[in-house]
Amino acid sequence: SMVLLLVGHHGPGARAKVRSVINSQIYFTGVQALTIIMGISTLFSAALMSVGYRTLRSLGAESHFGDLLRLAITTELGPLLTALIVVARSGTAITTELASMKINDEIDALVVHGVDPVAYLILPRVIGVWLATLVLSVVFVAMVYAGCILIAPPLGLDLKEVANGLLLSLRPEDISLLAIKSSVFGLTIPMVTIHHGLR
Repeated sequence: SMVLLLVGHHGPGARAKVRSVINSQIYFTGVQALTIIMGISTLFSAALMSVGYRTLRSLGAESHFGDLLRLAITTELGPLLTALIVVARSGTAITTELASMKINDEIDALVVHGVDPVAYLILPRVIGVWLATLVLSVVFVAMVYAGCILIAPPLGLDLKEVANGLLLSLRPEDISLLAIKSSVFGLTIPMVTIHHGLR
């Protein structure tokens, strides 16, 4: 809504164009990165179950596996690994795209035509990357949990027991922390990459 307010005086055509830029950024940063996120989360699930759960089970501490997963994946590695993937894929693309526009004087051309570069170039990318990073982090964590649960039967573990142990260990504050960390990464990444691109 902030972006649409900035372009409000340019009419519905400008608002539609800004929406299009936001949607394109979400698609590039979020949707196209889903396969990478799903692949990495599946590998993490397999490693955690085959090494982590079995190790804890050998010590008689398998009941703490849910806490381990909650602390390691939900609050730490989930947001961090997602941010690294977003930086590698989208951050470099944003920097390159804006640098190219700057070199070719396309940003000055937008200003001459009465288009606000902040509303058209910067804010849509910040909003798009932020939303995509937040959703990708949630998907990553959810896929790790789902993978751990689905890998349990082939390892000779009780599906219901593992599922209950993992899901009951989750706390609302962990979800809040996941959202906060993902939002911090999701806002920092585009701001830094846009800054360097425009320079």
